[in-house]
Amino acid sequence: MADEKKIPYDAGNSEHVVKRTERVKSQRVVELGDVRAVLATDSGRRLLNRILAMTGLYHDCFAQNALVMSNLSGMRKVGLMLLAEIQTADPKAYIRMQTEALTLEDFND
Repeated sequence: MADEKKIPYDAGNSEHVVKRTERVKSQRVVELGDVRAVLATDSGRRLLNRILAMTGLYHDCFAQNALVMSNLSGMRKVGLMLLAEIQTADPKAYIRMQTEALTLEDFND
């Protein structure tokens, strides 16, 4: 193995492109499987719902101070990315999470 030289990626080489595309697709399948595994548990859905709430996803990120607004906008962006992952992994999971959260709120009142 020490004698083998690693050939650098060449976007003009169709074999390299096909191999890279397959590797990226397989990584994505694993990532979405991870999200589905978290969504499959009650505690996982509650955790993701709390994280979404912490990111300010449901609030306006306007602020008079530009630095504060940048911070809020960045947090909201993370929430939007997480929401996109959830919806890609399991389109019905977000609705289920919201329904469970409302049920939990009713129980706690």
